[in-house]
Amino acid sequence: TSSLGSDGGRASRVDNFLTFVQKGGRKLQDLSFNFAQDEYKPDDLSFTSQHMTVDLESLTFPANGVDPITEIWGQDDLDPLMWIRTANGRLLCVLLNRQQQIVAWSRVILGGRSESRTYPIVKAIASVEMAVGSGRFENHLWMVVVRSINGANVVTLERMDSFYEASTFDYETMSAPFCMDLKTGYSAPSDGETTITGATHLIGETVQVISNGKYVGDYVVDSSGYITLPAKYAGQFFVYGLKYTSKLKTMPLEIGQQIPGTSQHLIKRVEEAFIKFWNTYGAKYGYDEGDMIDLDFRDMNVANINAAPTFYTGIKRLALPTSYEREIQYIIMQDKPWPCNILSITSKGVTYD
Repeated sequence: TSSLGSDGGRASRVDNFLTFVQKGGRKLQDLSFNFAQDEYKPDDLSFTSQHMTVDLESLTFPANGVDPITEIWGQDDLDPLMWIRTANGRLLCVLLNRQQQIVAWSRVILGGRSESRTYPIVKAIASVEMAVGSGRFENHLWMVVVRSINGANVVTLERMDSFYEASTFDYETMSAPFCMDLKTGYSAPSDGETTITGATHLIGETVQVISNGKYVGDYVVDSSGYITLPAKYAGQFFVYGLKYTSKLKTMPLEIGQQIPGTSQHLIKRVEEAFIKFWNTYGAKYGYDEGDMIDLDFRDMNVANINAAPTFYTGIKRLALPTSYEREIQYIIMQDKPWPCNILSITSKGVTYD
């Protein structure tokens, strides 16, 4: 037991640790046995991430924008994850690798919006074990989600896809890494067909469309539930769904230090960055989301450069725009329906005294 108290919700287990929500809903705690003190002791998993339980869109309710944790579920497969739902229906995720001392928080912003928020409302979550092959089982996250579509609240039961590890894919396999929400496959009934039909669940929404494995753009679903495409895509296999954007923002950088003491609050300039990607196709980078630079992942050595992409694993060298600041952070973003997996970031620059 712990003297910190619990909010009364269910505890969950990941990687043989019992995790619970501390009283008040602001912190996530591990409960483990301390042999030196011969008792169970809590470990604060939210020490550097207490801002995650503040909803910046709700600064009046609850008080001061506090958005407490209401539900947690562990998912212990390829990576040990803790899924979190907040009182305002936001979805958070924590990667918990205790052996490597990794406690990595992130917010998962689903595609679409709700009636009162710029993000959909997650009403409930659960981690469910499912058969995924002969004798193989995985835990999958299931969610009840509310979106505002065509002027009405629409409730859907959704499943988060498993992590995709292959470097190539069959574009007609719906388990391929099409990074979009409410994704749906559609095979044209004839060679001359240029219209996707049956998208009535997304009337009025802007969706991203993939044609035979290639991203072809964003289209609006009309009042009949149709998506009309150019003639050059006639008779192909399509996947469409709501767009979501993945974004990584670095911590304030301390770089190129040639003076005694810390470089904090001193003028700095980032010259370039080296990003190690894994199974990635497509990304942008820059200091401001409104002024990003596209990173080219095309393989110019293939016979057909317009073919469906293969994913890139390796290091990309990024030349960053010249900027002199006391605190420098830059953004790496993916707003296309492809995976972007970053293993490491190394920055090169100068700090001035």
